[in-house]
Amino acid sequence: MRLVIVLVLSLLGYNLFAEELRYSDGNGNVYRISAQKNQYILQYIPVTEAMSSSGTYSGGEPRSVYLSVSEYKNLIKFMDTIKSSGEDLPRNKGTSALSYQRNGADWKSVFPYGSKEAKLIEKNLNQHLQKNEKVDARNLMNFYQLDRSMNPWNGMSATSKQEEENLIVKPVDPSLPGLSAIDGNAFLFLNTSDGKIVVNQNYFSELHRLNVTNIATKEEKSIGHYDPNLFPDTKVLLDFLIRYCILITFIHTDAEIEIFDRQQMGDREVYQLKGVHHYYTNEKNTKEYQFKVTFFLKSGEMKVSGI
Repeated sequence: MRLVIVLVLSLLGYNLFAEELRYSDGNGNVYRISAQKNQYILQYIPVTEAMSSSGTYSGGEPRSVYLSVSEYKNLIKFMDTIKSSGEDLPRNKGTSALSYQRNGADWKSVFPYGSKEAKLIEKNLNQHLQKNEKVDARNLMNFYQLDRSMNPWNGMSATSKQEEENLIVKPVDPSLPGLSAIDGNAFLFLNTSDGKIVVNQNYFSELHRLNVTNIATKEEKSIGHYDPNLFPDTKVLLDFLIRYCILITFIHTDAEIEIFDRQQMGDREVYQLKGVHHYYTNEKNTKEYQFKVTFFLKSGEMKVSGI
């Protein structure tokens, strides 16, 4: 599976993440319930083969459905009751976790793999996923789920020198021989003569691949420039930067990225994003982070900064 875009309802001017319930099962599949005013959405975000530790497990297809107000309240009541059977402990492999957040108040419960509580939670959530109305994509904003199989530079960092060189993406004339379009798109190419990945000079300047998982608050870096005349919708640019790992959103395996704000301020358009990525030392680790991407609508400069 190349890219999973799970769509989340967005109402203009409303804090998308003011209230959220999340359940992660023993295999790492995620169920998320988000609340925006009187609209509620249940999302199922499955593990892909590339993200799984075995390399073969898949949680199936993603799905998002609407919940009525009464369904939402009943689910919260059910989860609030069952949480007392779990423990507020660090997660070990195979355990499941239930968490709830509302305006800064939160709780978390961890359940053993295959516990009766976990089975009840999953049965309840899956019933809604099967019978409820699917979310209408016309009303939604994007959630990105990415994994290492999507990284064009995957397997191209045999040495520290090569890894450093991969952080600069040179612009080239796309009509030159020896260029192979990555995923068939017109932006990014593999130069078969030297094995380097390059970008289409008709759209972009030299691009700097930047790690947003550890960018400091208010630290600002330039990604490069785009041609403003060719991109009336900057969302296309943001999708490209995230999907093709110009913005590095994970180190080892995978990441989940959400857009929680988009504003146009004078000659610039600003996206604010929050993410979580997983990496390994002696064990699996999880880190949350936030960043914003600014597109300058006249000059064409693109910048990223920490929040």
